[in-house]
Amino acid sequence: MAITRRQLIGAFVGAGTAAVVPSTCSASAGRFHRIVALDWASAETMVAIGQVPIATSSPYRGGQERLFDTIPDRDIVELGSMFEPNLELIQRLKPDLIFYAPWQAHLLPSLRRIAPVRLTNPRAPTSNLLNNALILTSEIGRELGAPREATEYLRRCDQELDALENRCRTFLQRALLICVLLPDGRHLSIYTQGSLFHDVLDRLGLKNAYRGPLSASGSSTLGIEDLAEYPKAELLYLHTGPQSDAALRLLSNSSLWSSLRVVQQRAVKPLGYVWPFGALPSAVSLARSLTAALGRPE
Repeated sequence: MAITRRQLIGAFVGAGTAAVVPSTCSASAGRFHRIVALDWASAETMVAIGQVPIATSSPYRGGQERLFDTIPDRDIVELGSMFEPNLELIQRLKPDLIFYAPWQAHLLPSLRRIAPVRLTNPRAPTSNLLNNALILTSEIGRELGAPREATEYLRRCDQELDALENRCRTFLQRALLICVLLPDGRHLSIYTQGSLFHDVLDRLGLKNAYRGPLSASGSSTLGIEDLAEYPKAELLYLHTGPQSDAALRLLSNSSLWSSLRVVQQRAVKPLGYVWPFGALPSAVSLARSLTAALGRPE
């Protein structure tokens, strides 16, 4: 039987420190103080529960850099690309724990020579990435000796998502597509089932209009001409800074783009940038942005 969101929240709140699935982290709460979070899912989760990492991968310059605006008095070292971080800098920082994601596994031989490592995987243990984000929050809280802070954050997020779900009840009949506009001005990347964005739509009771092939990544690349198959959909695109600006400049001169019903109906709207492979903070941020965008007049 699948674990529902309500069951997860109830287990976290009721047990305080208990997990409902086997943890990927060992029971060593409280002994880590200098944590490097190489992946953004663990980094943003740590920040959300008040356990700020000493370093993380450099942010994507399209909105992700605003993640740490709430803690201006804390310096978080940027380590460069999350795929090729500065290993010498990590070693100089002398961390006592390093969080990494599955796509960073090629770094493990080097990381293990520096400090203990812990895997944080937003795509496991269930097929629902929002549920996984709840589990990850609890696991990180327990690992870092902050189970109460994690449980309180889960409670607040659940309450906010309930409130946003209620606000979205007037939008239930609207078919939505969430995408990134690719800078060639001819293609877009649509978020499908298997993505955090799809699961957030589902959490809010909203409909993902995409009905094409699925992929393991939770996204699918379409030509802009494929949008003609979704004449009644609304297109919500993540504003990714220069990449989106480049795409929009090219699209503004495209006769194909201007001929699409979704464009003619002014049903193309921006969303604030959200890390597609993020955890609960990204999910809540997307829910807020979706609700705000759908509430704006055409």
